[in-house]
Amino acid sequence: MVIRVHVNGLKELNKYLVDLPEKVDKELTNGNELFMKKVQKSAKLRAPRDTGRLAESIHMVKTKVKGRSKQWSLVADAPWARAQELGFKPHAFLPGGPGFASNKITGNRPVFVKKSTPFLVPALDANINSLDSMMQSGLRRALK
Repeated sequence: MVIRVHVNGLKELNKYLVDLPEKVDKELTNGNELFMKKVQKSAKLRAPRDTGRLAESIHMVKTKVKGRSKQWSLVADAPWARAQELGFKPHAFLPGGPGFASNKITGNRPVFVKKSTPFLVPALDANINSLDSMMQSGLRRALK
């Protein structure tokens, strides 16, 4: 007794399996970028508007790590961003000091800064639930 099995499409299946990791990586990288853009927009909306420069300083930085996909970091370049996010001791913000900007809100009078207003972590918290669905969508696109 002889049983013969003929398989059609083995070359196509092999090519699909070889290309799959690269396609998954590409789709997940695109999903990560979209997620970071959502977090960036949310952080800009949450940033305190005393001078307006804090929100403007929030941007994404893309890096390529050897042997890995692109990675994104969300950066706030304003000198006071870290203190605003993590907190600080109450203090007087004096005219003419470093980073002082005269505006309609403060004029040229000293302002007593009482509390920090985190903006990056709340933006991440507000958007983290969408990350799972974005990754699932990316995996589905890669598998098609």
